[in-house]
Amino acid sequence: MSSNFSDLKLMLRPPGKGIYTVSSGASLADHLIKKIYGTHIAKGWQASLERIPFAPVILLGFPSDIGAGIRRGSNFGPLLIRQKLYADKRFKDLLEQEQICDVGDVMVIPQLLSDAILTKAQKQKCQKALYGPAMNSHLPVSPLSILEQASRCIYRLNPQAKLIAIGGDHSMSLPLVKTLKQYTQQPFAIIHFDAHTDLLQNRLGIDECFGTWAYHANQLIGRKQRLIQIGIRASAKSKMYWESRLKVKQFWANQILRNEEDAIKKILDHLKSLELPNVYISNDIDGTSEAFAACTGTPEPNGLSPTFVVRLIQQLKSQWNVIGADLTEVAPLLNLDRPNEPQKTLKLSVEYLLTMIKAML
Repeated sequence: MSSNFSDLKLMLRPPGKGIYTVSSGASLADHLIKKIYGTHIAKGWQASLERIPFAPVILLGFPSDIGAGIRRGSNFGPLLIRQKLYADKRFKDLLEQEQICDVGDVMVIPQLLSDAILTKAQKQKCQKALYGPAMNSHLPVSPLSILEQASRCIYRLNPQAKLIAIGGDHSMSLPLVKTLKQYTQQPFAIIHFDAHTDLLQNRLGIDECFGTWAYHANQLIGRKQRLIQIGIRASAKSKMYWESRLKVKQFWANQILRNEEDAIKKILDHLKSLELPNVYISNDIDGTSEAFAACTGTPEPNGLSPTFVVRLIQQLKSQWNVIGADLTEVAPLLNLDRPNEPQKTLKLSVEYLLTMIKAML
């Protein structure tokens, strides 16, 4: 158990500190951690880590956007979302009731994605930079690899824990699904809110990134329409193509917008037909229409309404065990020419997070 704690302390940083800053940009993170821990930052973060074995829900930030491929900026999602989250009384109440603990951020080297595509020499240099002269050669150095290893440490410390992660680009969902596959005894479905399918086998030769994670997650959970994609509206291929080729289930945005009540019923009926007890939720903010959340790398019009997303998640809680969740692709520094942004996107992000947290409790 102690090795899991010590590894987490090396791989993670206090909330907001996963983005490597020497001087420029450091003040934003400093303001957040002082709000959380006061002047006793090291002691406060240590106390949060020590609550892992007992916490029903664990919050983890993934401040990396290197897996994106069009416009980046979601690396600042965890930091700026947390600023709003920690100001919300509902979240403060959950912390005081010890229903959730925030273990901080994955430490990110912003030029790296996955250890699988590093040379041995490069990995060793990064291990020395991150972990010191002892190097800790068993520890990963790239954001996706650290996220996978950190989530494994968390589940070893608390097999009953439910992890909710704030991104960061959508590549982050794959290591979380990998870990759940390893530690969850029963099969599970994935509810995936998104404007895009993310079903490429690889993108320009890269296996794990924002456009491929769902393909590999679908393979991991056994296909069989267990990956349920909701809100699709930007795809080079048809719904029929994806469903027949990869055995996923899709509910496109235009279908949902015609009748939200009917769409919720059809989604729940399909989920019931799978006869699975567990559900994972992956919520890409661009699944929601850009009218409600424009601060993302690939905003799309004519998408899901926040009311629809929240109601569907609430319905999941009543009938399934929600075993984990993530919120991805919030890029608070993009599209600031839109009215009331980034406040509108950040406020909605907090609502989505609180809804998913409550669904897991």
